[in-house]
Amino acid sequence: MQMNINDEVWVQLTEAGKKTYEKYYRDLKMEPSHLKQTSGDWAEFQMWELMNIFGAQCFHGSQIQFKGNILRFTPPKF
Repeated sequence: MQMNINDEVWVQLTEAGKKTYEKYYRDLKMEPSHLKQTSGDWAEFQMWELMNIFGAQCFHGSQIQFKGNILRFTPPKF
């Protein structure tokens, strides 16, 4: 599989993930951008954006940011 980091990916944020998302923008002294969510609570990000926001929180023993630790490379089916 090959992907461009500008391509979209989909995740379902946990409560910890939602806090990380909000904190990321608070630390920049910005209002959180509108979270692109689809039905089933899937949130859409460009890959680079996801890595930038959540990368520092993805390590062994960290709080889980995405439900089931699942990252989709194709849009979820509803």
